[in-house]
Amino acid sequence: MESTSQNQLFTAYWTGYQKSINTLDTTPLGVDQVILAFFGPLDNKVEITFITSLYSAEQLKTWIKIVKSKGIKVIASLLDTPETHWNTVDMAQFSKSLSTLIEEWGFDGIDIDAESGMPSSQYISSFVSLIKTCRSLLPESAPLSYTCYLGLESYDGEILKETIDLIDTVQLMAYGDDFNSMIGLFNNYNQLVPADKLVIGVKAGTTPLQEVVKLTEWNSAKKGGMMLWNLPLDTISYSNKPRWSYFQAILDNIKRSDKNHNNVKRTWWFI
Repeated sequence: MESTSQNQLFTAYWTGYQKSINTLDTTPLGVDQVILAFFGPLDNKVEITFITSLYSAEQLKTWIKIVKSKGIKVIASLLDTPETHWNTVDMAQFSKSLSTLIEEWGFDGIDIDAESGMPSSQYISSFVSLIKTCRSLLPESAPLSYTCYLGLESYDGEILKETIDLIDTVQLMAYGDDFNSMIGLFNNYNQLVPADKLVIGVKAGTTPLQEVVKLTEWNSAKKGGMMLWNLPLDTISYSNKPRWSYFQAILDNIKRSDKNHNNVKRTWWFI
């Protein structure tokens, strides 16, 4: 299953719970989608306590407007909470709260983190319900991503069989794997998920920069794109590399029809 797209997708997470000079408004041009982590369920509504642990909701909304003015889409990432797993959530009530969040914060799409402590017997049905609920709230062209790492032999195989047509991208977050293991995971998911829907995830400070370059080059020929976890870590204080090194390593090697957006000074020349 080959991709015919000219531009690969570049997504990057931004976490509201890590202090960094890389505040949300500094998201650099070249990122297509910035994903805010995390929003969760509580009492059948969307809770914002985690995402606002360092910055207020009003500050985040202001930064979202700045990011969107750069032409970058802003996505809300959903992860259930230790107090409330998806199997206990009334999706009808939750969808109303999520719809309000999307409108009030100006989100362009939704990301679903496929991790949960819910009982295994309800894992598949709960995530299928969540995916269908999220898709129903979004315009047809709005991005919906599913972020995972366990392989099709886990719950993901059954979940994606039922929902792959509703999902725009499947993001792989096996950040600690080496190059060959990451390629193996990609090929595992590619048995079900088209290559142009698969995005390889790397982590600033964990995935060696050499492997970030190799993965992006490998992925650039025909695949869906790259994901960076996460922007606040892409500083010397977290990754022990100059600021934006991971961002730049991806941007310089990802497949683009227009490189004019590359306006951030190169920092990864030393690898």
